[in-house]
Amino acid sequence: MMLNTVIFDMDGVLLDSEAIYLESLRQCLLSVTGRNLPIPELAQVIGMSMTDITEKLIRDYDIQMSVDALIDLQNEYFDRVMAETELKEIDGLTDFLRYLKEKGYKIGLASSSALEWIKEVLYNLGVTEYFDLLVSGEAFEHSKPDPEIYDYTVSHMESEKCETIVIEDSRNGVMAARNAGLKVVAFKGASIKQETDGADYTIHSYREMKTLFNEIGE
Repeated sequence: MMLNTVIFDMDGVLLDSEAIYLESLRQCLLSVTGRNLPIPELAQVIGMSMTDITEKLIRDYDIQMSVDALIDLQNEYFDRVMAETELKEIDGLTDFLRYLKEKGYKIGLASSSALEWIKEVLYNLGVTEYFDLLVSGEAFEHSKPDPEIYDYTVSHMESEKCETIVIEDSRNGVMAARNAGLKVVAFKGASIKQETDGADYTIHSYREMKTLFNEIGE
């Protein structure tokens, strides 16, 4: 396989932010529903856009709030938890990004998160310079597992799908990449381990990732 393009998801791939988000969501839903919902149950929303997440929460838990109001409340709880948390990259990320650049790869990011949050995360991690294109799911009608975001990203990076590989950590993300006809690595380096059936490879650290790319990237 000749590869020249790598597309990263963000949350759970660049930083361990999904654990932070799910804890904030647990607290938010506790305040709204009075139910202390388990994190594994809430983790099924990972990879979806905020609007799709919120519509699902309203349906599943019979929440009597508008989508906009519940989004605002989720953001309040997320900001509260984030204020107590230091943003740190998943171990080995910068070294791996440097490795990709030295090998001449084009590097993109396709995340369901808002573009403002994507830029803030990359700035705080000090890795903005490594990315050639940032794509936010808020720009699309459908969120992962719909392939729309990956079709767009590959096209705008002027890459071929057969030369592109995606790094994802969620079932929705893996499905989106596969639905777009792309090879995908399931990354298990974050604290929240999700179902990633259908991935072409499963990797647990960026040290392992570099070994994989040495094997398949030439």
